[in-house]
Amino acid sequence: MNLQTLAQLVQGGIQSGSVYTLMALGIVLLYRTSRVLNFAHGEFALLAAFVAYTLTSSLNLPVLLSFAVGLAGSGIAAGAFYFFLLRRAKAQDAMGLLILTLGFSLFANGGLAYVANDAGGNVLVAELAPGGGQAGFGKACNVQRQHQFFELLAGQVAR
Repeated sequence: MNLQTLAQLVQGGIQSGSVYTLMALGIVLLYRTSRVLNFAHGEFALLAAFVAYTLTSSLNLPVLLSFAVGLAGSGIAAGAFYFFLLRRAKAQDAMGLLILTLGFSLFANGGLAYVANDAGGNVLVAELAPGGGQAGFGKACNVQRQHQFFELLAGQVAR
């Protein structure tokens, strides 16, 4: 293993670890403030990444601008989910809230998969890396593997 490969592995590990850390902090923050374990948390993160990816690849917007728009859109969607669904269901027991968030998670995941599908059921990831190189994990990834979108965006922001 040469030094360049080691540096790439370390960078990839830091990017993945950062994404997992931010996601875990978000889940803990949501639980501590609302006392609801929100299974849809990952789908809101996926929505932000997907919007950022779409704006960058389709409209050729800068990555940071696309990322900011994706975060804002995801924040609006998460706020709407809380105010229109979760807040009204607060009178229910904890199991009802868990089922509500799990159901919304499945609905959002399926909706994003439907919007982003190609014929093979994969979301095609554009080569955002400068020079047209691989994005680090291949050209196609399944929607279920949400963290890879964030790794792609984190890698672009880090450059």
